[in-house]
Amino acid sequence: MIENLPVDISSLPQMETLEYQKHPKRIITFFLINRTIGALFLLIPVIILYFTNNPFIAAIGFGLWILYLILVIINIFKEYSRRGYALRQHDIVYRKGWIFFSSIVIPFGRIQHTELSEGPLNRMFKLTSLKIYTAGGSTSDLTIPGLEHEEAQRLRQFITEKSANA
Repeated sequence: MIENLPVDISSLPQMETLEYQKHPKRIITFFLINRTIGALFLLIPVIILYFTNNPFIAAIGFGLWILYLILVIINIFKEYSRRGYALRQHDIVYRKGWIFFSSIVIPFGRIQHTELSEGPLNRMFKLTSLKIYTAGGSTSDLTIPGLEHEEAQRLRQFITEKSANA
């Protein structure tokens, strides 16, 4: 006979009590430069409006762009304290966000492979991103940006061993 007994919710582990590994402080500067470069592309329509004799609309667009940039900068600083990962016996947990908060839990048994990636800006700040892929997807299910290269390699090795044994 198959049983499906209820679970006492109060006995479940609390995510808030986990000790999360923090990112190095220089990830703030990395994100500031990265997001500012991205925001510059949003400035292109404003410039086009200015040169097509719509200076008033261009001024409004520029004001909105400045507001957007300020909100992005505030978000980077506020979000830093929330970012981090935690390893548990059977999974890895990553959390991020301040306004839009997310917490991702990936069981080691579902991990197919991992990948380390570095772009030019990553290399400039000596940071590495760890991408974790699970079954059924062509894109990574979890990316942990801004890790020290040695830490990323150790984390990748640990996850690879745990997923092979899961």
